[in-house]
Amino acid sequence: MVYKACLIACIVFITGAIISIFIAFIIKGLFAGMSLFDRYETGTSSIANNRSDLPHAASLR
Repeated sequence: MVYKACLIACIVFITGAIISIFIAFIIKGLFAGMSLFDRYETGTSSIANNRSDLPHAASLR
């Protein structure tokens, strides 16, 4: 019984830590003005569109 209770406590602790890390990353992304997926999908393209010294920036606008 003691082993089973310790195992359940360890599983709950590990899953809680993983969930809290995910929540921290999501909140960090929201405070940065974008979600985690937007940073990877549109982060580089929006930076490229905002830079006027790139030769293809005029054709994208």
